[in-house]
Amino acid sequence: MNISKFYDFFIEPVIAFALPAFCISCESKLTDGRKVICPDCFNKLPLLPEEYIDVLYKEIEQPYFDDLIIRYQFAELFQKLIHQFKYQRILSLAKYFAAAIAPIIKGDNCDYIVCVPLNAIKEKERGYNQSALIAEEIGNQLNITINNELIGRIKNTPSQTKLNREQRILNMQDAFICEENLKDKHIIVVDDIITTGSTLNACAKVLKNNGANKVTAVALATPMDILQHNLEKELIELNSF
Repeated sequence: MNISKFYDFFIEPVIAFALPAFCISCESKLTDGRKVICPDCFNKLPLLPEEYIDVLYKEIEQPYFDDLIIRYQFAELFQKLIHQFKYQRILSLAKYFAAAIAPIIKGDNCDYIVCVPLNAIKEKERGYNQSALIAEEIGNQLNITINNELIGRIKNTPSQTKLNREQRILNMQDAFICEENLKDKHIIVVDDIITTGSTLNACAKVLKNNGANKVTAVALATPMDILQHNLEKELIELNSF
């Protein structure tokens, strides 16, 4: 039994029994086995406008992925949910996230869906890779073969959180490996949060180097503050002509 099913069947029922089930946002009582957040509040999570994805893509000096899909803004409520998912072991949130992002992924003719490998020390401490759980749920919903062993992490890089763009790129250099022949394959790579795109791009690079024809990068959310600054800068430059 994998970690996700173990928590679904054994751990979360105990938590649900011991703790009152109320929405983390509106505090309404949750029903039908719902965890953490009610459907109404979940559906109100702010989506990321398409133009911000274009801005982020342009910021990457040499993108190796062909498509970039991001669903949400990294806003306050989303931050609460991702904290519950990553640190409070509310793993059923993977199903909610996957159900929200799967419909906007073009999974036709896709050969594999994979996750970004987690730092081995972090994964051992946490007990699971949150991106792997999301990738598995998306794969199940879109009927895409899940291959979370396709990319290996060969360098336990320090956290990207406090690094600037240049440091993040250097931090991810030679961090991943792929040893499978992927000639003409279409691969979807999944991560939870994207900031500069360095991690997803490093994964896409090793896939392309092993023959992948197309790589689609998927993330749940991205912070808006940096993107907003860059978008405003673009508009100022455009209007100056």
